Amino acid sequence: MRKVLIMISLVLAVGILSGCFGAGRSEYRSLSEIRRSGVLNIYVNPSGRPFAYEREDAHGIPAGSEVELMEELAHRLGVEAVFVIAETADIYAAVRNGAADIAVGMLIDTASARSGYMFTASTGSQGLYAVAAVGEMPNTVGTFEDRRVGVVSGAASEYGLIISPVRPSETLYYENIDYGIAALLNGECDIFVCSEYEAALAVAQYDTLTAEYVVNAAMMEFSAMVARGNDALLEEANDAILGARGG
Repeated sequence: MRKVLIMISLVLAVGILSGCFGAGRSEYRSLSEIRRSGVLNIYVNPSGRPFAYEREDAHGIPAGSEVELMEELAHRLGVEAVFVIAETADIYAAVRNGAADIAVGMLIDTASARSGYMFTASTGSQGLYAVAAVGEMPNTVGTFEDRRVGVVSGAASEYGLIISPVRPSETLYYENIDYGIAALLNGECDIFVCSEYEAALAVAQYDTLTAEYVVNAAMMEFSAMVARGNDALLEEANDAILGARGG
C-alpha cells in the first residue's frame, strides 16, 4: 500500500483575494521538480461528501472521491501525496504562489478563475438544491421569478452564473453557506441555492426549512486546478482522472 503523508494546516492568509487574481506570472514547480522532490503538494477544500471532506474520526485527514483521484495522480508520478486542508480563497493563493502543486475541493472552472489557473477534466458533478421556508417553496422549483435568491459568491462557486436560467428577480451574494442560511431565516432572501450536501445540512439543522432539486439549473462540474502554464502537470492529472474512470 502506498504511503500518503498528511499535512493538516489552518491557513490564515492576509490579502488572499488580491493574490488570487493579481497580475504577474504564477509560481509553480515543474513536473520534473515535483518528481525530484518525491512529493506532490495538494491543497484540499473539504467542501462536502462524497467529493472532499474531513474524516470525523481521523483528526481531519481528508477523504472523498477527489482526494482519491489525487492519490492516483501521485501514484502515477511515483511520489507521495501531501494534503493541506484550506479554505477556497487560500487554495487559489497557494496555487498561485507555488505552495500547492494542484488543488481540489468542488472547484468550478469559471471565466474569472481562468486568468491565472487551469482546470482538469471533471472530477465530479452535482446538481443544485433550493432551500426555503416550509410552505414557501415555488410550485415549479427552477423558476424563481419574483423571488430573491441567495447564493454563495466567490471565484470557486459562482452560483450566480450557474443559476441564471432560473431567472431570479434578484440575486444576493453571501460569503458562505452559514451567512446565506441566516439571511434566509431572517427574511433577507426568499430562497437559498446551494449544493445537495449543504441543503441537507440546513434542513437537518432547522425544521422550518425544506429543500428541493433545482430542475432548470445547470449541473455543477468540479475540477482539479493547477497554475496557468503548468501544462505538463495538467496533462498528467487529466490522464490520472480519465484513467481512474476508465476513460
